[in-house]
Amino acid sequence: MTEACAALVARDDPHLRATALFAPEPARSRLMVLYAFDCELSRAVRASKESLIPRMRLQWWRDVLTEAQEGHAPKAHEVAAPLVTLVRDGVLDPVDLESMVRSREAELDRPLEADGYFTWHKFRFQSLVWAAAAVLAQPKALKEYASPPLCSYVLSAAYVVRNAPAMAAAGEAPLDGHMAGEGWSLLARRQLSEPIRARFAALAEEGLEELGWARGEARLHDPRIRPALLPLARAERVLRLVSNPDFVLDDLDHADRPFEGLRLAWRMAMGRW
Repeated sequence: MTEACAALVARDDPHLRATALFAPEPARSRLMVLYAFDCELSRAVRASKESLIPRMRLQWWRDVLTEAQEGHAPKAHEVAAPLVTLVRDGVLDPVDLESMVRSREAELDRPLEADGYFTWHKFRFQSLVWAAAAVLAQPKALKEYASPPLCSYVLSAAYVVRNAPAMAAAGEAPLDGHMAGEGWSLLARRQLSEPIRARFAALAEEGLEELGWARGEARLHDPRIRPALLPLARAERVLRLVSNPDFVLDDLDHADRPFEGLRLAWRMAMGRW
């Protein structure tokens, strides 16, 4: 079933799959299961513009995690079954997985104000990166990575910036309450208002500040966890783009260029996530 998980990640999040390929087996297959779970949560949130159906699908996943802890047989599902196996084997912590579900529930309450945004960015990305790091370097000593937040500002800021134009065009509410209003309407027409430009720049500043902290932390340079941190390279590219005073929305299209194997391989070898 891990092959099905890998195929799902390749289809729904090819950039994340590309970073997982640098993990050795069996950690690579386990990462694919974790990332497939993340993709399934994204699918659940997008299931309907009405919140009831997405909440029901998220609850289904919460039930899967509960049943895994209670020792029930896994559901006949290409992602749920291997996920339950990893929980039972102690590879994945159900607390981290539950936090990922919780973040998606918060996302359904958008536009997110300060408290909701904090909950979303912390659990949406910190839990995912932490779970990936734990898959790669099983020792419990990894718990020291959990505080302060494990690069969640970097990834959440890049996610908001990268997805805001498409969300606005689709008529979806903003993830960041500071973007609501006329500026969001203009963004739907691929026009960048000054308030939105300023908000993008503020998000970039927060994210890049955290990235600078992370790169100065020796404990985050454990070579075993590099594949879990490689997504930061793409996030940094997005944030540096919007930090440019001459930034235009078309620049985001270049940030999402196809996987550059040699560049990522160089980063992996040098530890330059």
